[in-house]
Amino acid sequence: MVFRLYHWSRGGWGWPLARLYSSPSSRNRRPWRLVVVQDRDTLEALSHCRQGSAQMLAGAGAAILVFARPAESDVWTEDCAILMSNLHLAAHSQGLGSCWIQGRLRQAEDGRTTEAFCRERLALPEDWALE
Repeated sequence: MVFRLYHWSRGGWGWPLARLYSSPSSRNRRPWRLVVVQDRDTLEALSHCRQGSAQMLAGAGAAILVFARPAESDVWTEDCAILMSNLHLAAHSQGLGSCWIQGRLRQAEDGRTTEAFCRERLALPEDWALE
């Protein structure tokens, strides 16, 4: 999952990102890893992470990529979906817009998987899977 936040304030989130880490998960495993991207060049690069669906990242104020370690939970995709639903609600409560860009099981413009594209661009561990 990749989220774009609209009307981003460089001064802060307006709500603590740490709250998301208390989202419910199966057996309280919390397998997710959040990667917050604000760098303009990285956002531009990430706008090519998904065929036909991520161009808006080039103009985003920030993106939050949701990865997980599948070895930590057999229902990591559901756990991450709960977390991201909470992100949508939290963003909305603060007057921020957000957009979900499906990354799991999708392809980047260059033919790699969206997961491989993002993991390589952000230099993330191999055992992190993109939701």
